[in-house]
Amino acid sequence: MSHLSAVHEFERNLLLANEPLRRAQADAVASGSARISALSGSQSVPAWPGATPKAAQRSATIQAEAFAVLAEYALATRELVTPEDNDRWRELVAEAERRRGAGVLADELRLSGPGAALLRVGIGAEPPTGRRRAPDCACGYQFTGVLPERLCPETADILLRRWVAEERRLLRRFPELAADITAVLERTAERQSREVKQGGEYLASDMAGRLRSGGRKLARLRRRHARELSSLDLSRWRSLAELLSRDARPAVQPHAARAAKRGLGSAGLAEIAVRGLREVERMSGEQLARRRREGR
Repeated sequence: MSHLSAVHEFERNLLLANEPLRRAQADAVASGSARISALSGSQSVPAWPGATPKAAQRSATIQAEAFAVLAEYALATRELVTPEDNDRWRELVAEAERRRGAGVLADELRLSGPGAALLRVGIGAEPPTGRRRAPDCACGYQFTGVLPERLCPETADILLRRWVAEERRLLRRFPELAADITAVLERTAERQSREVKQGGEYLASDMAGRLRSGGRKLARLRRRHARELSSLDLSRWRSLAELLSRDARPAVQPHAARAAKRGLGSAGLAEIAVRGLREVERMSGEQLARRRREGR
């Protein structure tokens, strides 16, 4: 049985009694289903060399689109629900989250509104059911939702995946801009990988300089496409960037902190920075293993 059973039951009764809400929810299911289905197209999502496994990237892509569908539904229906019904729905969602015990990032249903749980089922984007283990979180954010001075890597990794997925979702609306940004990110990742292979005393400085160069190119693209970008709702993208500006890792934090200046592509740049660190760690591990084999 789903941990959201009580929420589903409440929503069914509410939709039966509220015809305008029922119509709005049905429309959202139809349009949302089409949007989720469109993600199956091989060219539907801008791609660049990242640090996220393909399966996790696919899940984050669907989650980002579902979040947008639910956010738009909440905005469209907020005047159709009484304050009492809205409060009761939020109480039930909060209780379901508490009983599941998987942390505040496991399910963001609470950020939508009444009818959203069944809407998510209708578009085929419901998260896995059943009780999940407690989150792996050293900074406390996933347990309390209170933003710490610095996010732990485990929590920051989840937020980075969501930031990248939201960035890709936004870029799908502008194929030309997406192509330009992807080209910048691909070149940056390629040159970074080359620098890692070459190594050297100043590797960290060289990598940081390469990423700063990519950031300047993104800022120029943001200015060049300012008119198109003005039509986008960047609130989700900005909120994730703000959270990641508390990332304890210097590989991610600067890119999140400069996101407003650089614009779209900042999440991808942060992901490439993480990818670079992993390449350095892998190369170091291989060199250490080789030295051990050679008896040094």
